[in-house]
Amino acid sequence: MSIVLTKTAAKVKEEKYLPSLSLIAHQCSDRNVIYLARFVTLAVIFMGWKNLDGLQLAVNGIWSYVKTQWWYQTVYNETFYVVLWSVPAMIPYKMMDKFVWFHKYRIKNAGQDALFEAYSAAELLIESGMYCLPLMLLDTFHVKRYAGVTDDVIEYKRHDWIQVTRGLPEDPPMIGDMIQHLIIALILYDLLFFSQHYVFHKVPYLFRNFHQMHHTHDVINVKVTNRLHIVERLVLVLSANFGLKIQGAHPLTRSIFIMVFILMLIDNHSGYEFPWGYHNIFPEGLIGGPRRHYEHHAKSNKNYQPVFTYIDTFLDWNRRRSSNSKKLK
Repeated sequence: MSIVLTKTAAKVKEEKYLPSLSLIAHQCSDRNVIYLARFVTLAVIFMGWKNLDGLQLAVNGIWSYVKTQWWYQTVYNETFYVVLWSVPAMIPYKMMDKFVWFHKYRIKNAGQDALFEAYSAAELLIESGMYCLPLMLLDTFHVKRYAGVTDDVIEYKRHDWIQVTRGLPEDPPMIGDMIQHLIIALILYDLLFFSQHYVFHKVPYLFRNFHQMHHTHDVINVKVTNRLHIVERLVLVLSANFGLKIQGAHPLTRSIFIMVFILMLIDNHSGYEFPWGYHNIFPEGLIGGPRRHYEHHAKSNKNYQPVFTYIDTFLDWNRRRSSNSKKLK
């Protein structure tokens, strides 16, 4: 009898620690993936730095081609590009929902059912139209001016009330300028987005009428990214455009920025936390990532920044300091 009890107790003890051992192994595996992702990123950056001339030739070739294409010359290029890039950027997450192997990377409490919301073609058209129409009005009557475009080209376009094509610079952008403009634009976008996002949450009228719909969902998923009131959508676009505009960013740099910031927004709302995610490649705590944004949607009182964390970190510190001061009183 005692032998049976001893074996049973041992079995219970073993089962008790099995989940812990499995969790430790999973965490170690994730940490190795993070190290590998960082190594690969550094290797790519190093190879790019060693082959700057080749990269510049590639940029020159790309610009020589796209600047002559009607779909790039049209004033609606950037507006349509956002929509046309957003849809395929969501597809990988839809596919991952169908494969159990990826489910271990779902953020805890983000929902165990399918995270990707199905939508009809009609819903997609309505959503795209709500995004495009107000921006297309601006595109139609506003003369876009980019660095490198001569004054006589701008003046010629101002003679027409309705704009059809953009005045594009003849020369391609330099690699160094592109990197600088992208980094500064992300920093400024993050700051401007935080400012309006924080106000939308702190002013009840604004939250109720403009921002609440973004937080109306059963589980966070990539489709939530586009669930925005038209006012908030315009503010978001203008925030993204501001940092590029004041620097005189090249149209090709702007195209790359659109790809980067859409991918970041979609990943933030994905409900997945991948060890190879961009937020894990950078030094820990510098970039927010999906988990922090999930916490924002879950609690609505923290993590307002879309990219970085320095303002949110300060707000958390100030909140704890105020709480501790009240306890001491």
